[in-house]
Amino acid sequence: YSTPTVLNRFPMVALPPPRPSFAALIIYCLYMLMHPSMLTSSLPKFESSDCPRVAVIGAGMAGFSAARRLKELGVVNVDIYEALDRIGGRTQS
Repeated sequence: YSTPTVLNRFPMVALPPPRPSFAALIIYCLYMLMHPSMLTSSLPKFESSDCPRVAVIGAGMAGFSAARRLKELGVVNVDIYEALDRIGGRTQS
């Protein structure tokens, strides 16, 4: 907070900027995941003969984006494991 200034006998205090809403943060994260510049990579793609089997722990946003990225890199054997009976991770808490 800045020091108060007096205008017309009423002290005016500068408030911190408002925090973005949760929905705005989710939209921003999804935009960054789907943005074309995030999809380009200099990593080599796997050939089907030497492709490993990969386990992704967690069916939240990070887990799904990791699985999607692995699929883009050519990893065809990707399994997603979730401890709860629903998907979505912390987006529902």
